[in-house]
Amino acid sequence: NCVKLPGLSADRPVVFKFGVPYEAMMAELQRKSADIYRNNGVLAMLSRNAKIKRAPEHWSQAAKEKFDIIITFEARVFEAVVDDFVSSRSPVVFSPAFVFNLEIRDTHSDAAAGARIAVDLVEQLDASEDIETDIYGIVKDIEVKLRHSVFVVPVFF
Repeated sequence: NCVKLPGLSADRPVVFKFGVPYEAMMAELQRKSADIYRNNGVLAMLSRNAKIKRAPEHWSQAAKEKFDIIITFEARVFEAVVDDFVSSRSPVVFSPAFVFNLEIRDTHSDAAAGARIAVDLVEQLDASEDIETDIYGIVKDIEVKLRHSVFVVPVFF
């Protein structure tokens, strides 16, 4: 329902609505306590994200598009995306997509490493002549790199 960032204490995250630009988030956090958010890496993360897109997007808005591959980085997000396909929408064109979860801890260094593995996953899938045949070998390769299980579920648009 919202974007939660580490706050001044573990039990008090900073909360923003989806669609708030990363630049606005950075400005607010710098105003509140620039040193703390710089030291914990949140400002660097927001700056990196701002280079990719303007603002965080809620899945329900992005899901209007057709995707071949959907990657999540947290089990609860993976479950919500799969649940959206299973319970909230009926396939229209019966075109398959694969939802992957690469469980990545929400730290700057783990996110950077996870991003490299996600790129590797997408490159391997893109190089595949038959994803449905190759997918489990690709997943095994990624699991070795992550050192834990990768979940993948086919869904239909």
